[in-house]
Amino acid sequence: MASLEDIGAVPGGGTIRQFLEVSHNDDGTIKGGTGGSKTVTQTAHGFTLGTPTAVRRQSGSFVASKADAPANADVDGLAVAADVNTFTLYEPGSDVSGFATLTDGQDYFLDPVTAGALTTTEPSAAGQVSVPVVKALSATEAIFAPKRGLVIPAGAITVIPVKLVDDATAITVGEGKFAFTVPASLNGKSLVLPSGASPGIGATCSAAPTGSALSFGIRKNAATEMLSTNITIDTTKTTSDQSATQPVVKSDGSQTVATGDVVWIDCDQADSGSTSHGAIVYLAFA
Repeated sequence: MASLEDIGAVPGGGTIRQFLEVSHNDDGTIKGGTGGSKTVTQTAHGFTLGTPTAVRRQSGSFVASKADAPANADVDGLAVAADVNTFTLYEPGSDVSGFATLTDGQDYFLDPVTAGALTTTEPSAAGQVSVPVVKALSATEAIFAPKRGLVIPAGAITVIPVKLVDDATAITVGEGKFAFTVPASLNGKSLVLPSGASPGIGATCSAAPTGSALSFGIRKNAATEMLSTNITIDTTKTTSDQSATQPVVKSDGSQTVATGDVVWIDCDQADSGSTSHGAIVYLAFA
């Protein structure tokens, strides 16, 4: 961290910008190659003995950091436990030893799965946080230089509305009411359900069924069902989000599409009262 001598280099009446230029490196990390450390007594801290653990301050004590969510991803120090009740807390700028099998020159990120751990794989799932924590100096030593975390945004959702019949035409049972070929822009994406305010698969009709519910299935390449529970529109309703039974997307790979796949929409059950008209099925891929 910047010393008093460094801060003294800022002229009287100096600006915050001048102070930051003195106290921080160009990449935003705090200056000072040795940092500081102190011994912390914390009963039953739970940190692995001898192994540097990324930690954050919470409610008067230190807990292991984790990159699974912004609330857990602050890194305030590296803790190296001497016993079950005490540890050395290293501050940013410190050279820290005790690692195992680091790769010299490699950046290590806060792990989104194991609390307190570091990984060479940068977090990439939506909602996780990318936090660079250390740069390896050898197989066992690293410079602790945490940077501001970046929350991974949710992937873009592509919604495709498909009009199966016009508003004046009754909905009837049939396989392959509509089909489309998957473009390259959807390669590797998966059919998804709605989440909160996000769109997902669903259906609407301009006139509600009265005799029996409508049921729509989705197939990939003719033979692969993408849903384990169909999209339904209950009697007297005009949208699937009002149905008692909601659709379920398969999770065995059937839900994922590739360029050139053909996706089919079927009407597996029609309104026995023949009152429903104008069906639209919405397909969402993320």
